[in-house]
Amino acid sequence: GVTPSAGRREVPADLRQDCPAALRDAGFDPTARTAWLAEGLLMYLPAEAQDRLFTQVGAVSVAGSRIAAETAP
Repeated sequence: GVTPSAGRREVPADLRQDCPAALRDAGFDPTARTAWLAEGLLMYLPAEAQDRLFTQVGAVSVAGSRIAAETAP
């Protein structure tokens, strides 16, 4: 068997609230590189909420972190 080299954790959060607080409460380590996934999400958010999300992700991410986002035409 293969052993994962990283942990995966889903953190449900209301994007209208303080997302970084929800991450901290779930044990998020802001010193570790993070792979973010915004799947099936952005198309439902107004532009200002999308901007806020990316700003918050950028604020808690260290160098080498990555984000993947699904977009719709």
